[in-house]
Amino acid sequence: MRNTVDRYGTVARVLHWTMGTLLLLQIYLGFRAFEFMERGAERSASIGVHKALGVVLLILVVVRLAWRAFDPAPALPGSVDARMQRLAKIGHGALYAFMVLLPIGGILIGAYADRPTDVFGLFVIPAFFEANETMHEIFEGAHKYGAWAFSLFILGHVGIALHHKFFKKDGVAERML
Repeated sequence: MRNTVDRYGTVARVLHWTMGTLLLLQIYLGFRAFEFMERGAERSASIGVHKALGVVLLILVVVRLAWRAFDPAPALPGSVDARMQRLAKIGHGALYAFMVLLPIGGILIGAYADRPTDVFGLFVIPAFFEANETMHEIFEGAHKYGAWAFSLFILGHVGIALHHKFFKKDGVAERML
């Protein structure tokens, strides 16, 4: 269940792969709805799923951060030099920041548009601000460009993991498999 000295435990791995899968779905839903769909019922439904999934992912990242505080990550092997270890920490910090800030920004987009967030019928996050088009547009732009940046970070994360797996063959990728 818990991490060992050289490998992530079952809880960390399940959270990582579940969230990774849901994040890819979330990015797909967001880009599909906002970049490729005409306004209408189908687009609204897709946006509703995107918003609800964003809240679920926010809850999962809080659980993941709590678990990580309880069960720290295994140290990188000695074959990874100090500079690369610092870059890995910065990269993972950025990924976590995106996972927290993007859903909060999404909630604020809805709040400033006077649109509550229904989370799959389980609960509703009310539109807790008065409608404000300027704030709505600011958060919408930040969310859009943040999603693009997050997508690039995810591609980098996957690329680096593949590099460790197939080129360096140093066991770094296997820690999460």
